[in-house]
Amino acid sequence: SATVGQVNQLASQAAGLNAQILAARTAGQNPNDLQDQRDNVLDQLSQLSGATLHTNADGTVDVFLATRSLVRGATATALQATANGSTLGTGFSDGSAASVGGMLGGYLAAANSDLPSYASQLDQFASSVIGALNAAQGAGFDLTGAAGQPLFTGSTAATMQVSSSISASGIAASATGAPNDGNNALAVAALASNPTTPGGQTLSAGVAALIGTIGSSAGGAMATASAASTALQSASASRSASDGVNINEETVNLLQYQQAYSAAAQVIATANSMLDTLINKMG
Repeated sequence: SATVGQVNQLASQAAGLNAQILAARTAGQNPNDLQDQRDNVLDQLSQLSGATLHTNADGTVDVFLATRSLVRGATATALQATANGSTLGTGFSDGSAASVGGMLGGYLAAANSDLPSYASQLDQFASSVIGALNAAQGAGFDLTGAAGQPLFTGSTAATMQVSSSISASGIAASATGAPNDGNNALAVAALASNPTTPGGQTLSAGVAALIGTIGSSAGGAMATASAASTALQSASASRSASDGVNINEETVNLLQYQQAYSAAAQVIATANSMLDTLINKMG
């Protein structure tokens, strides 16, 4: 919701600057400073929401999210954060959904798709560990000769915890209940190298696979972000070349003006000297 608030604030600023720019143009003034401010606001707005822009003949700029206008002339339409169960989104005040990209779109994709997927895999992994260890514990006998009780309670990564009823004497190390029998403890230890995860992997391999999946996704996201950043820099350079001030060109122009001024000053000085000489001779 904080990012939605930023989008709304920037959209309101863009609408206000549109109004000022239109008023300045109508009055015959040059609104360059206002246009620079608006460009900065629109850059931030595009990065946050993935908005697209359309420049009108009157100098105002309309801002769109897909086909819906976020800013039209001097009017801004507010976004609002939405939630349908655990699914987050954005929408307009009329209840229609807003199609956003940029940082906000990335946040929503992570919250609605990526993170739930990783959480589901982690829950499956935790459930497998709980089931395998509790089954192994239940197959043995503790120091009193009683059948082993569950080591863990819960069924997900968030709810998984060691049972409060288990003590050291309650560990079912014996496979038969006989004294000095630690075969069930060996069976429990062997789970580390047995395929017990949903994907048929060992516990360590399952953890490594999950970490690898997250790392791969992060690497892909970084590569995409890098490519987008390169494209943005290229577009910004093109815009600056089209709309911005070329310092070298302006320096050359300034030198030309300076030389022209010096030449004009020399002509005036020469004419003044000739006029002075003529007056003196006539006197």
